[in-house]
Amino acid sequence: MSTGARIAAVAVALAGCDGVLHLERVSDRPRDASASDTSDSGTAEGLPPDDAANGCLPGMLSAIDAFAASSLNSAGIAPNMNVALVITSGGNIDYVNPIMTGTPTNTSIGGGAGVVDIAVQPTLIAGSSLFYVNSTTVFESQWIGPNFGSWGSALATDLPSGAAPGAPAEIGGGLRMVVAIAGHFEEYERSSGSSSWKQVLGSTLTFTDLGHPAGTLAYPALTPDGLDLVYVFSGSTGVAGIFFAHRDRLDLPWSKGNVISVGTYRSPVLMQDCLAVYAVDSTGRLVKIHN
Repeated sequence: MSTGARIAAVAVALAGCDGVLHLERVSDRPRDASASDTSDSGTAEGLPPDDAANGCLPGMLSAIDAFAASSLNSAGIAPNMNVALVITSGGNIDYVNPIMTGTPTNTSIGGGAGVVDIAVQPTLIAGSSLFYVNSTTVFESQWIGPNFGSWGSALATDLPSGAAPGAPAEIGGGLRMVVAIAGHFEEYERSSGSSSWKQVLGSTLTFTDLGHPAGTLAYPALTPDGLDLVYVFSGSTGVAGIFFAHRDRLDLPWSKGNVISVGTYRSPVLMQDCLAVYAVDSTGRLVKIHN
């Protein structure tokens, strides 16, 4: 797919966010691209005051809408199509459309025991990818369309064994992805037209880097511009829940994590307007957490 087509599709996706969520966009406010290192600002227990200028400040989200989809392992969201790609508790890869009222319907990928941790390219057009884990290998399948159940054959990626994929960012026709592996995060990139992933130099993130006490980082997801990250932290001490971090440029460090919803969740996805998160809750329901 050409870079121009992908850029146009991203614009459609962002318009789709407002169409699905009916929320005012805050990410259109200017970000300070010249900001210096913010990795020491804030803590995992509160919101850093300088983050308000970054254009994405979700704060604590407390309202929860539970949707029809349930008994899920994980979910990925493509807001431009109002569709979720989900893995059921039985390992089947299904789609849910519309997100709020649809129920899981089979895709051509199938699934099976050992299939977990789905992540979806946020702009769903022909050729867009979904990723999932089968045993310890990350697989990729591309959407054929026009039916949401029509996907190409799944192929093994060269992402590291044992990694769990996160929702990727769409950068210059290529992809950026943060993966969870052995309790920490690593960031990888793939250029347009390539099938090979390369780790971004210095991209390893630990719970200490994000301002947490000892614990586990899981379920990372980038916004389409790659500047905001949501993830799940859990540990024997500290707050467990969905957290948010920001960076002003792709080559700058992440801010400390800030809690936006307390509880037990899987596969959170932050909408580009930063006012709502889709996630799977502790009972396996697809939920939207918002103001």
